Amino acid sequence: MKKILSFLIIFSFTMSLLMADQQDSVVPVSGSFEEGEFLPELNPFFPTMLAEPHIVGYSVGYRTYDKIFKISCLPVSIGDQFSLYQFKSVTCGSLYLGIEACVWAVFEARAKSLSLINADYYGALPLTYIYDKFSVRLRVFHESSHLGDEFLLENEEVVRVNPSMEIVDLSFAYEFNTSLTTFIGFSRVLRSDDSHAVKLNGVYYGFNCYLNCLKINFLKVQALPYIATYFANFETNNWKLDSSIAIGYQWDKYYGHKLRVYIEGHDGYSAEGQFAKQQTRYLALKLLYGY
Repeated sequence: MKKILSFLIIFSFTMSLLMADQQDSVVPVSGSFEEGEFLPELNPFFPTMLAEPHIVGYSVGYRTYDKIFKISCLPVSIGDQFSLYQFKSVTCGSLYLGIEACVWAVFEARAKSLSLINADYYGALPLTYIYDKFSVRLRVFHESSHLGDEFLLENEEVVRVNPSMEIVDLSFAYEFNTSLTTFIGFSRVLRSDDSHAVKLNGVYYGFNCYLNCLKINFLKVQALPYIATYFANFETNNWKLDSSIAIGYQWDKYYGHKLRVYIEGHDGYSAEGQFAKQQTRYLALKLLYGY
């Protein structure tokens, strides 16, 4: 974080000098003005909730001890996020309109078939405001879920429903220091399909904790371990606790995409749409490339 801030300070100072030379005017020290622009090069996002079962990014994993599927599974995802527009600013802080999209799929870990069990589709338009260590995200998104054809043929007793919904949520995060970030959020379902009706409200909260004392820098890459939690209470599950914990290692170059390897433990309700009203418990090993 210190290197990012140093870079931004040097960059801002250099641009100010260039503008002063071109316009023969002095740039005020007390404030700054950033013109709005499409597709900004820098992409600051709301802090990733590192223990959330569904993280936007490219991932592959191995899951075992799942109480619902009762077999080992291969969770994978394909998705990304980027900023569409940076609004002009005359005060401190930055406001960005972005876009996110991802598909999370779970396959049976059987050598012969690798049958698709469930796939969740997600698309969102997040509006993110970042001021110093404080972040706010207002997000409207769509989620839908579909079962795999082979899975339905192999499990005729499973009744297919159509989990499809639009949700709005508001999240807050605060970075106490480079080691600890906490977050809390509220979600409300705007619409859900009648075959899989969902009650309206939910809350989620947790933290990301980086172990900076074990940080290693080599070849311009920063590597450090972390511990993260993610808790949720949803009205549709009678406000029962949904908990996840992640312990892993992260590699990054101070900005942009990051590579993570981590163990995820989950106890609560399934994150897969078709089974979201069923309780489960599992362990998973995951490799993730994302923000």
